[in-house]
Amino acid sequence: MMDMDDDCNIDNLRKAWRDIRIETPAAPRSRYGHLSSGGRMALISRFGRMEIAAAGMAVAVPSLMFHRLDMPWWLSAASFVFFIVILLSLESIRRSLRRINPARLTVMEALEGVYQAERRILRHRVGGWIMAIPLLACMMVVFYKTNMAMFAGGCAGIAVGLPMGYLCWRKLRRMLAQMKEELEEEISGE
Repeated sequence: MMDMDDDCNIDNLRKAWRDIRIETPAAPRSRYGHLSSGGRMALISRFGRMEIAAAGMAVAVPSLMFHRLDMPWWLSAASFVFFIVILLSLESIRRSLRRINPARLTVMEALEGVYQAERRILRHRVGGWIMAIPLLACMMVVFYKTNMAMFAGGCAGIAVGLPMGYLCWRKLRRMLAQMKEELEEEISGE
């Protein structure tokens, strides 16, 4: 049988238990937060948008050239192959950027991942130019032979596209340089 003191003790224990504040430890934050939210995600997003554009161009440009403009089938096929290769290259770059997970990697591993992504971007750029120059030259020759307005439009597209591409490349290089700089500062600060 319980007596009155036991009830008081139980009530006191309950009250004491409710008053205990247990602080749960916060998840460790990344020491280099820029990579986890800002620059890294912006680059991933940028390459994702480029992938969407390349996929659209892989369908639209060949069908437009072959069905509407009556261009040779080989030119349509070459433009399709070009955009598919670019699409696969962009996906490779985006995956390499996603592998740079600041929460799971050491600073050295993250820096190595940034360098790998940078090499992939350089290969993408060089390979893209190697494929694009002959394709553009063939397109311009066919445009010149077909219709002078198409040739003028192609020239205008090249004149506008080159500076825009350069500006995008410059911004991309700046973002990668900022990521590398932050990681190198972390290494020197450790």
